[in-house]
Amino acid sequence: MWIWLLLALIPSTRVRAEYFISAGETFTILSGDIEVLYGIPSSAPKLRLQLVQIGINDEKLIAKRDVPEKFTKGRIVFPCGTFEKAGLFVFRLLTVKQDKIMAQTKTIDVRWPSVTVHVPLMVETYSSNVIVQLYVEPLKCKPRSSFTTYVDLVYQGAVQTSWHEPTVLTSKELTGWMWNSAFDVVLDCEFFDRAGNYTVHVRTDIPHTPEVAMSDTILVMWSHRYSVSVAKSSVQPCDGSLSVIYHYPRCILDQDRIRVYGKAPRGPLKYIRESRIENGKHSTKLSCDIFQDEFQEYCFSFVSIARNGAVFDLKTHCLPTLTDSRGIIANWNDPGAGGWGKVASPHVLGMEFRSLTRVAFRLSKSSDCCGLKQCRHNLAKRKNVQLIQKRQQRSLYIGIVHADVKKI
Repeated sequence: MWIWLLLALIPSTRVRAEYFISAGETFTILSGDIEVLYGIPSSAPKLRLQLVQIGINDEKLIAKRDVPEKFTKGRIVFPCGTFEKAGLFVFRLLTVKQDKIMAQTKTIDVRWPSVTVHVPLMVETYSSNVIVQLYVEPLKCKPRSSFTTYVDLVYQGAVQTSWHEPTVLTSKELTGWMWNSAFDVVLDCEFFDRAGNYTVHVRTDIPHTPEVAMSDTILVMWSHRYSVSVAKSSVQPCDGSLSVIYHYPRCILDQDRIRVYGKAPRGPLKYIRESRIENGKHSTKLSCDIFQDEFQEYCFSFVSIARNGAVFDLKTHCLPTLTDSRGIIANWNDPGAGGWGKVASPHVLGMEFRSLTRVAFRLSKSSDCCGLKQCRHNLAKRKNVQLIQKRQQRSLYIGIVHADVKKI
């Protein structure tokens, strides 16, 4: 009696009212046997039950069983392992002689075993290997044929709503993992080469089948270990070469660079040159010949280049080209303050006339001043230049101080 009640509850499709078969609508592979209930008239011809996989463009016969002739109702059991892969399947009841379909079940959604993928929620670029933990529900049998399983690391883009097409960064083949309740996979840190959102996917090599599992999103941040600096307050004076010091995380690629840019008072940064970073080294020397007075400032940038060629400017350190004789950065006076800036004390101005050019550079009011030649030109326009020239034959030191004090 119970079997007929079960038949009434399980969905089925009847081609002819006298014939019917029923099976569950979902099933997990390798989780046990699968039962198919059937009912046929006493006058039925010889019948066969078939399991068919529904593909995109075709169907594939998976298994078949003959239906006992002496029973009008009953069940047929397909052993564990009959379903070897996820997908859509259907059971059909056919005549043996004519292959005529007498009844069939609704489509059965066959799924992979439940796999939980544990990943860290946040990591830093190039900092450490990432351990992926796989937890598998207990399985009751092995498939009749073998297939290969892979773990894919996928870059989803800089933000979760990014237009970026997901990119597989690396794949690792898994061996024997399904038969362990817990399994660890190590993803090398070099593949976490840019900030953004990453996911881990478990899949098989069987075409046109759904993936086994997917992890939560891993948020990857730029490493805090990136830095770039110069142990000077200005580029000039430069004696032979300028040392740029930098730091980075432990497993960077060999494509990163230190790039040098020049900055004029007006206009964008101008690319000067770059130096490749060698893993294990933390400084590079730049020839003084590349630094010219036409630029007010020079910037040194740590540039990271990902495996796909994407370029990221991570850290930048800028230096003025010149400083005054006290080591103060040679910035221009505040335009809103008006007039001349304060004159340095006499003991720091210098005792020779060649110091006049550095002092003039500092005192020049025009924000357009960008070199000694231009500063001399601007200074010549000012009213006190004549006074300075008349007193050149005197003590040059006193002449400089008097000229600046009179203007103030």
